[in-house]
Amino acid sequence: MKVFSKFGLFTAFTVMANLALSACEVTPYGADVAPDYCKSLSIRTNIQKLKSLEQANPSKQNFKVAIIADSHVNSDSLARAVERINRRSDIDFVMILGDLTDQGLESQYQFTCKNLSKFEKPFISVIGNHDSLSNGKLLWTQYFGDASKGFDGYNYSFSYLGTKFIAYNDNGFEFQNVPDQSFIQREAAISAGEVRNHTVAASHVQPNSEVHTDPVFRANFLQMLANSKIDMTIHGHRHSFFYDKDAFNNNHYVVAWTKDESWGVMNISPSKIVMENCTGDTCMVVEPN
Repeated sequence: MKVFSKFGLFTAFTVMANLALSACEVTPYGADVAPDYCKSLSIRTNIQKLKSLEQANPSKQNFKVAIIADSHVNSDSLARAVERINRRSDIDFVMILGDLTDQGLESQYQFTCKNLSKFEKPFISVIGNHDSLSNGKLLWTQYFGDASKGFDGYNYSFSYLGTKFIAYNDNGFEFQNVPDQSFIQREAAISAGEVRNHTVAASHVQPNSEVHTDPVFRANFLQMLANSKIDMTIHGHRHSFFYDKDAFNNNHYVVAWTKDESWGVMNISPSKIVMENCTGDTCMVVEPN
């Protein structure tokens, strides 16, 4: 005889309900037909906006980056985060560190994009494990990548005012052979004639997470980051704030999820990176443990 727990029945009902909503092209929060809010929100479009911003301020050296993660389908908290960051004229752009959706459904992507489209600043997104569920991998490439040009939006890099940002996919339960360490090493290397102040790596899951189940792999990965002279790694996934320095002297900053009104700020100057942890409109400088 099969026995089903209440939790199992609730989970199954939730997934089936969301699938039904997705098939009807409605959001989980209303019966309106959703237009394509994800159009023109691609990673490359936003990187181009950053290039234009950089060209408009050629003498600028110091800048700030807002960090958010794990909005899932918490629409109200994401909307407040967008409004809060828009009010900050000192912030140049936003890094969104994964789990923009909960089950990777098209309706959830569209509803999240509706909020993201209200950002008045460029925003750069990295894929999370929840974004990879259902048909999420394909939808991520469709909305945030550029499938026609072979860009899936999983691994990429960009530079802004002397700092290089390396975004990589490390969702080990949903993908095989991740993270791509050769990609990270290649992008972290400083080319001849390049002027670079810092290198920042960004992914959904922190490098010393339990997602990477093999302790030898974790140690080798952390050693690679140290050898590549990564100054800071930034992440989401845990739903709680975390900032530490590992045994290889790597700094890992993890932002809590938007449901708790949590976010972070990177203060970047040519000489250093200073991190802030924020709740609502209140931010404070933090140091790694």
